Parts: sequence; C-alpha cells; structure tokens
Amino acid sequence: MITGPSAGAIAQLAEDVGQALVRFAERVRREEAVPVADDEAAGRRLGKTQTRVLALPGLATESGMSSGEVAEQLSLAQGNAQRTLSSLTSNGLLQQVKGVRPTRWRAARRDKE
Repeated sequence: MITGPSAGAIAQLAEDVGQALVRFAERVRREEAVPVADDEAAGRRLGKTQTRVLALPGLATESGMSSGEVAEQLSLAQGNAQRTLSSLTSNGLLQQVKGVRPTRWRAARRDKE
C-alpha cells in the first residue's frame, strides 16, 4: 500500500484516470452507430465498417476505389468490403464509377436543387 505525503496525490490521479476511462467508454459506445447526416437516409444508422469505409479519402476522388483497395486499406476480407460497398450504394451514399473494370466506387454525387 502507498503511504506518506504522496498517497493523496496518487489516489486522486487514480480516480481522475478512472473517470476519464469511463467517459471514453461512453463516447466509444455512442460512436458504434453513427447517424447518417444525409437527408435521404435520415433515421438510419451506419455500422462501424460502413463508417470506416465512408471515411476513406479515396472514395471522395473522381476515380474512386475498388473493393480490393478498400479491403486492403481497412484490413477487411474482400467479400466484406464488396458487401459493404454494395450496401452503401443501395442506400445512395456511394455510386459505381461508370465504364471501368474492375468496378470502382466513389461518394454519391448530389445534384444542386
């Protein structure tokens, strides 16, 4: 056991670290399912993998990314990457790049109204 003049400071440090860890755990739980900001998908929630895929900078480019590139960057199985890209496309968040093989995806374009 810790005794002496520093015992109080060490106890306070342990308590502060514990409280910080609890706050961190709460934030992680809230971020497990991030609400979609898109009007068409309002009310839907994205899973962790979908959120990670949408965060890839390569999907914001004109040329987009292949499922293999997504799988490699996120250390996913190729099939999981393919299913996630297809799901995000069905939800209107991604679109396939036309006229290229292998298939590539990019962030869905929104027409200005």
